Amino acid sequence: MDGDSCLWLLGVILLLLACSACFSVCAAAFSHVNRLRLKSLAEAGNEQAAAVFALVEPGGALLPSIQMGRDMANICAAAVAAFLFGRLWGGLGAVVSVAVLAAVTLLLGVLLPQIWVRGRAEAMAMRLLWLSGALTTCFRPLCALAEWLGQRLSRPVRPGAAEAESEGGDADVMEEELRLLVDKARSDGGFDESESSLIRSAIGFGDLEVSDILTPRVDMVAVEDTASRDEIDRVFRETGFSRLPVYHEHIDGIVGVIYEKDFFANRANFTIERYLKTIPLVSPGMKISALLQYLQKNRIHLAVVMDEYGSVSGLVSLEDIVEELVGEIWDEHDEIVEDFRPLPGGACEVNGSLSLGKLFGHYGIRGESDSATVSGWVSEALGKLAAVGDEFERDGLCVTVTEVENRRVQKIRVVRCDVAKAVG
Repeated sequence: MDGDSCLWLLGVILLLLACSACFSVCAAAFSHVNRLRLKSLAEAGNEQAAAVFALVEPGGALLPSIQMGRDMANICAAAVAAFLFGRLWGGLGAVVSVAVLAAVTLLLGVLLPQIWVRGRAEAMAMRLLWLSGALTTCFRPLCALAEWLGQRLSRPVRPGAAEAESEGGDADVMEEELRLLVDKARSDGGFDESESSLIRSAIGFGDLEVSDILTPRVDMVAVEDTASRDEIDRVFRETGFSRLPVYHEHIDGIVGVIYEKDFFANRANFTIERYLKTIPLVSPGMKISALLQYLQKNRIHLAVVMDEYGSVSGLVSLEDIVEELVGEIWDEHDEIVEDFRPLPGGACEVNGSLSLGKLFGHYGIRGESDSATVSGWVSEALGKLAAVGDEFERDGLCVTVTEVENRRVQKIRVVRCDVAKAVG
């Protein structure tokens, strides 16, 4: 092989490697962009940011197109290098070409692009917008073919499920990005622990339903519409509640609510019929963000939760909703109960009435359950009514039932299974 041919082939290899490096920079830039920052820039009128935000939509064709372009450039460069070095040095040339191309591709295709775009991914992505658009257009047919083949090979999805999953996944990605930003700000000293906890609570606030925070039916305190003034007085004084639901004949027949201030201001002439206030009935699946707006708009502090069969599931108050954001709020009438009490050996004593989401959040796990409380979760895991001493392992936690009252779990001992094995 003459010198001109070698130089020509070497130039082709260098050109292909340059294309691969350019594609790698493009992939690194678009992979590391902050979608929240892009969205903010787009809403401020930045057209390039809006275009980049549209391209990095989850499930889009941009990144697969860039990867296809980079892989094709690398494959072609490897093939030409193997041909060139094979002609020059025979069998040894193939080994040399593999070693050289692997090192150069690793350097140009992985390390340098990651370093170069660090801290300026959005700016780089907007500069490379023309290239990303060209690649997406060029490789769109191949991406569509690959997606079609993937759908054919995977199990069928019911109509509309894919769109719903995509929308839900997009929301989950945005929430996860927000949580990561909050964690980074806290680690960098921008937020303290209480501020970051409040923001994280606000992020997950919209996902919570009434069933996640309600006071269950068995813990409700209510009076019948035929109750005497002495009985109402006793219930108000014993419970310390400022409002009492009123029912007719049985607890499922809630007819309204009476206020402590009305009762004690007019005790001598107080009648339930005269001072009875309406109380809204809501479903367990209602979002607490929607309920909060309803209660604020109508200046109501209490709502009764009804299940699909028309029975009372429980009670939810404005205070319950606010506590999901700022934590427990105690007044002089409340009996202070610790949700998590540290025990020796890395264990905790957990209150059975605690929201299951708070238990999972405390241990940083993503457990799945149909129950709303720790007590229900325990019974679900055991498959029977719990008794003191019952033990089980679930979601990486070793659980022991320590207190049961009226067939309800009051206290459990919880320790991470890995911690329990290390101690044991």
